[in-house]
Amino acid sequence: MEKQLIYMAKSFVDKGFMEDSIKNNTKDYIEYKFNQSIEFAKITAIHFDIFRDQKINIHKVKAMTIIELIILISDIMDDMQDEDTRQDAPWSKVDNAFNFNIIVGILLICLKEMNGIGNFTDKSLITQRANKLLLQSISGQQIDLKNELSTEMDYFYMCYLKSGSLIALACLLGAGSVNKQLSKKIIEYANYLGVIFQLRNDVNDMKNGFEKNDLLYRKRTLPILFYLNTEDEAYTRIQNYYSSKNSSNLDVSTIHQDLMIEDALIYCWITEKIFIRKYERVISQLNITKKQKTSLLSIISS
Repeated sequence: MEKQLIYMAKSFVDKGFMEDSIKNNTKDYIEYKFNQSIEFAKITAIHFDIFRDQKINIHKVKAMTIIELIILISDIMDDMQDEDTRQDAPWSKVDNAFNFNIIVGILLICLKEMNGIGNFTDKSLITQRANKLLLQSISGQQIDLKNELSTEMDYFYMCYLKSGSLIALACLLGAGSVNKQLSKKIIEYANYLGVIFQLRNDVNDMKNGFEKNDLLYRKRTLPILFYLNTEDEAYTRIQNYYSSKNSSNLDVSTIHQDLMIEDALIYCWITEKIFIRKYERVISQLNITKKQKTSLLSIISS
């Protein structure tokens, strides 16, 4: 499937861009990203198979390609803004001025190609919903970048906007022109998935410590908020570090050791389980077959 999506994505690039270097760089990015993961495309495929009345394969492949291209530019933007681009990522070797052109170009290409993933009704609804969800995701990214979260509700709201909106887009690109009631259900469980996947990423980043800049920049994620909002002398050093502007490299390595106390990890594990139950509850309410529900439930184990 990866090869089929890569071929489709490159055809979008050839039709959309006119300058050779931007074409070549974008194709390199596509090869890297699509061979690494196409988890969002799989979510789109599941929803296409369950909810579409007309199951036209070319529409399915295009929808899967579009969502992975959107995730690609989201990844590039994240790395540019967080200043922690993976060294093996091809965009780390390209000037960000050029990367910005690629991000804008891919976004415009995706919005144009959405016209080719359904009938007239599908096109209108999909484009309308996509515009709204993309703007929500950008708003969530802005909240994340400001790094001013203070409560778990702040964190959940950021996840709903930043991650949940992109997952909802993956779902609805597949589902097509579903009715308003069903689309609300899909957006609701996509928000829960947004918390689950964002939380998993944040816990993983905390464990890895220095692979990203989250610790150095005092990024406020849910496990960090647990330490900051819990009155316990064992967390005093962590609380002082995150309330301070300056700290030595020794302090940072010491703080990482402190963060590995299991308390926050247990809290995050429990929180993840709560949102998994919320997700399962909404899926159980859908008027679809048991097999289709199992397909949707498989998303959280991927």
